[in-house]
Amino acid sequence: LMEEFSNIGTNAIVLPGSTLRRGVLLSAGSLLKGDTEEWGVYKGSPAVLVKKIDPTEILNNAKKLGYEF
Repeated sequence: LMEEFSNIGTNAIVLPGSTLRRGVLLSAGSLLKGDTEEWGVYKGSPAVLVKKIDPTEILNNAKKLGYEF
């Protein structure tokens, strides 16, 4: 499952049953197995949380573009 505002980097692998929560970034070449936390950056094999993202600016810009959530 991939929720809104989440992204998957080049050559990253997402195993069945994994969930990319809202705003998650999975870096290039990573391997994701399992669940993630909202607005987190995940990296590695297996992917681990390396940073949290402040969603304020992203959500404000999305509203200006007409996104409704």
